[in-house]
Amino acid sequence: MKISINVTIPDFDRKEIEIDCPLCKLGNWVQLGQIKRREYLVCRGCHSNIHLQDHLGGVQRATNALNNIFKGFG
Repeated sequence: MKISINVTIPDFDRKEIEIDCPLCKLGNWVQLGQIKRREYLVCRGCHSNIHLQDHLGGVQRATNALNNIFKGFG
């Protein structure tokens, strides 16, 4: 008997997290892919530009590790 499991790997670059504006402290939602691409975000409160930085590639490493976990199931 053979058992087959079909696993769909979620797109972690589209998952959102909330970050606080460094100036006004208002929470802003950002996608993980935006952080990996080091994009700019305009704060929805004070309208300042926030430069998103993936310090030491932590977001990239975390999403790669999660993708590898899901690939191991397939």
